[in-house]
Amino acid sequence: MTHYIKTESGSSLRNKLLKSIIITIRELGKQREVDSDTKDMIAFIILSLQMITETIEEAVVAWEKRDYWLKADRFRLDWEWVIKSSKGLYRALLDDDWASISSLIPIIATKCENTKLTLKSNSLKIWVGAYDNLMRSNKKGAA
Repeated sequence: MTHYIKTESGSSLRNKLLKSIIITIRELGKQREVDSDTKDMIAFIILSLQMITETIEEAVVAWEKRDYWLKADRFRLDWEWVIKSSKGLYRALLDDDWASISSLIPIIATKCENTKLTLKSNSLKIWVGAYDNLMRSNKKGAA
């Protein structure tokens, strides 16, 4: 088994993921019809939210080990929207419920609005292939 070495903090990773979500939501707003790119964008947002959830749990576990229960609970509450949004988007994507997706995306965008983007924000299509990755990771989780 290979050891995984983390090179960045949870807050740094969360910030990068939030920036990526904002960029993706902006591009999603330019879509005129639902196509494979649209599904990739939604899947990328879901995967990003799931990764944010992991960083939250890691931080909370560390604080709870030090008996910082109140800090851990407050942090969980501050980020509770991530888990709800991720699950809601995932269900809607599986059901092709684009009305629900279109109502969840502005909520997510609002939660990310305090994240500052740099002028040289990535213009690459970072979401390409995300739908297939999400479906593969779901099959592994279900097995």
